[in-house]
Amino acid sequence: FSSRRRHTRYISVTGVQTCALPILLIYSRIDALNSKGASISLQQIVQEIFSDLGAQIEELQAQIHVGDLPVIHGDAVHIRQLFQNLVGNALKFHKQGIAPVIHITGKTIQDRRHAGTGKAGNLCQIEIHDQGIGIPSEHLDKIFGMFKRLHRKDEYEGAGIGLAVCQRITDQCGGAISVRSTVGEGATFTVTLPARGKYGS
Repeated sequence: FSSRRRHTRYISVTGVQTCALPILLIYSRIDALNSKGASISLQQIVQEIFSDLGAQIEELQAQIHVGDLPVIHGDAVHIRQLFQNLVGNALKFHKQGIAPVIHITGKTIQDRRHAGTGKAGNLCQIEIHDQGIGIPSEHLDKIFGMFKRLHRKDEYEGAGIGLAVCQRITDQCGGAISVRSTVGEGATFTVTLPARGKYGS
């Protein structure tokens, strides 16, 4: 990750320098999705995120493995924010003294929610898997709430809103986000997005 190209600045709600006001502004504006949308290369989005987080990746000596990721149709700003939050979390909640290892994979699946008589559509499913500290099972159904923190601020920085932003973005796209985790073994976040989203055919 030697590239130092600068991209449009996105506020990383999981990053080091954050404050509640701009984060809440992001959250409040998520409803204002681009009504037309555009084709988005998730492969490119992820590479741009790596560039923005390059200093942190190098400092932690993180290993990030990326598989083939799909092209989706959506709002690039919000999709970028969604995945930057998730990658940022995977970096932040690593085991002390152990370099983070992150796997990002994607595939296309059939939309099992389809109940009509026509052909079912496709969904893009992306998984972000880390080998970090993990999340206690009793908190798995709470972490997507506003200002939900599992750790003290002196342990891990952040406003406790990053995953709430992710939830809201996926909801607005007509998708879903879920997590499975084992304490001490890491977490896997699964993001499912309609291949054509809520933006038309």
